[in-house]
Amino acid sequence: MIRAGHPLRVVAAKFGISMPKVSVLSRGLASRLKAERDAQIWVLRRSGSTVSALASHFQLSLFRIRRICARAERSDRGTSERRGGSSSDTTVTLSAIAAAPACR
Repeated sequence: MIRAGHPLRVVAAKFGISMPKVSVLSRGLASRLKAERDAQIWVLRRSGSTVSALASHFQLSLFRIRRICARAERSDRGTSERRGGSSSDTTVTLSAIAAAPACR
């Protein structure tokens, strides 16, 4: 049912169990499917698809598509910024501070 696109609340109601229980029993299937969809949306957006075309294709609101793309862009930016080896930069800075004469 989850693969068919039914929300967790519908699946939970059908089987008379809670939504968290459905998520646990499915081993987070809905979350994985959404993550795959979001990644596909980001790839298409980066390749030039418009927000409105993506919203229409995935049957999501313009607002939701923009949020997905903004989150993906922040994630990409954060990853590229972290590649600079911040731990070695910190080590160099700390060693420079430690080597400096103490001011009194």
